[in-house]
Amino acid sequence: PLASDPSPPWGGKPQLGMPSPRIALPMIDFDRDGKRDLVSFSTRSSDAIGSNTAEWTFRTSSDFTVARPVLRFGRLDDIPVPGFYDSDMITDQAVYRPGEAGSGAPTDVSTWYWCPSADRTTPPSCALTGYGAAIFGTREDVPLPGLNLGPGRYLAVYRPSNGTFYWTQIGVWTLFSAQVAQPNTPSFPMPGLYDADDLIDFATYDPYGSRFDLVLSSTGWSTASKRVRVFDARFRPTPDETVGWPVTGIRRALPVAGSPV
Repeated sequence: PLASDPSPPWGGKPQLGMPSPRIALPMIDFDRDGKRDLVSFSTRSSDAIGSNTAEWTFRTSSDFTVARPVLRFGRLDDIPVPGFYDSDMITDQAVYRPGEAGSGAPTDVSTWYWCPSADRTTPPSCALTGYGAAIFGTREDVPLPGLNLGPGRYLAVYRPSNGTFYWTQIGVWTLFSAQVAQPNTPSFPMPGLYDADDLIDFATYDPYGSRFDLVLSSTGWSTASKRVRVFDARFRPTPDETVGWPVTGIRRALPVAGSPV
């Protein structure tokens, strides 16, 4: 959160490439060569809140030693949320602006801004024009970019105060939701692949109660089929480990053994 913010959002500011404070994006690929690229998002505390001065600095996998153009997109109070926002398979620059133009209340609406790559393998500039925008989420929400929730592209957030995930398809805007965690608990979002399909499942983990709550995409994200598992307090969640399955093994192997509630 901003040092000047007397009441920061619940989720704070995730690191670049992190849709939540703990889960990394599977891939940041700005040139569509199937390999990871490096990018930094930087702001200065001296910048004015309303100015478009945030800087994206790129190093692509083709040659990490070559500096790419530094592009300006976003501002001091933004959270970087790179992901797929148009129809190609090239990562787009994007930011989430929590509680834009609000008074600081947790319910102030937030805005997403993205710079569509539009099939270009060199990151474009959207400093002044050419960007997309959508109002979705509130100031307290944790943005969750890059989630595969079906055909098309989606915006998604997690709201800690009621333990609920919200998502919508760009261009369609039908609102979906699933309450996974118990309200007003310190649970954090852990979306991932926990069943046999390729759609994201919604999960949360409460580190104080060592409680893991899970809603599967194979049930249509039905909360009636929610599963819960309580682990020994000595464990910590490691969703990117592989145990017996390729890539997302532990995410599929552990939680499904829990008891449904």
